[in-house]
Amino acid sequence: ADSTLSGVGADFSKMTLKHDHISRPCWTCPDGTIYLEAFHDLYVQAYDFLVAIAEPVARPEFVHQYKLTPYSLYAAVAT
Repeated sequence: ADSTLSGVGADFSKMTLKHDHISRPCWTCPDGTIYLEAFHDLYVQAYDFLVAIAEPVARPEFVHQYKLTPYSLYAAVAT
């Protein structure tokens, strides 16, 4: 079995963070998943960008999850 996969999804905990990760409202994963911190100062700007290019997956109170798909990117280019 692949050690990077858990019962829920991929485990990205071994990835290194950029030195200025505190100033970034989004976490992007290699599989096209994007997590947006709803409490970040740049939330509004990042949200406006993400709703234009990605599909919302889950939007609980503190961290929202989006997914880049071929369809979402096609729709972003078409508008």
